[in-house]
Amino acid sequence: MPPNGEALGDLTERITFWSDDPQPIAVVLLETVSARAYGTTAAPHGLATGDYVTVSGATPAAYNVSNRQIIVSTPEQFSYPIDPATATPAGGAPTVLFLTDAQGGGSGAWRAIGSAWAAMIPLSAADQLHAEAIGSTVAYRAVTPYRPDLEADMRLEWRPYRAPEARMLEIHGVLPHPSHPRRLLVLEVGEVVE
Repeated sequence: MPPNGEALGDLTERITFWSDDPQPIAVVLLETVSARAYGTTAAPHGLATGDYVTVSGATPAAYNVSNRQIIVSTPEQFSYPIDPATATPAGGAPTVLFLTDAQGGGSGAWRAIGSAWAAMIPLSAADQLHAEAIGSTVAYRAVTPYRPDLEADMRLEWRPYRAPEARMLEIHGVLPHPSHPRRLLVLEVGEVVE
């Protein structure tokens, strides 16, 4: 059988998926000092003074804020205004989630979210001509096991067999596989254009 991604045995290329969507970070200590809530994370949080965040999962509820601008005092600590009468320290399982920077932009930090086996199928000459005619940068179709978290604008890293370095490709489309829609996805991918 040709390597067309029709069977799981055709998935012979290892790929890694990347996302720039921020993830909640666990806050190990959240306490009130004067009129500020100070949050401490176990590892560097990557936040900057002026960023807007959501804090959730804390008790009492006064610690939980949305779209609140923060001040960063150390790589593991941040603070924001709060009612000074709020009981301290907070209980629950608080987390902090980056929303935007001070200018309204995203974090721009790409992180690996998982890996899988895939069949990397280059577009045929006819498909490439058609893609170029409509201004598309799609160069490959990647057939991979179904994952509900994959979406367009994510990236995948692929090291072709015997290639000296990996290639970073942008996911332009996520489609169910025509023969196995509940088991496989077809990802339309192309070179990353910065």
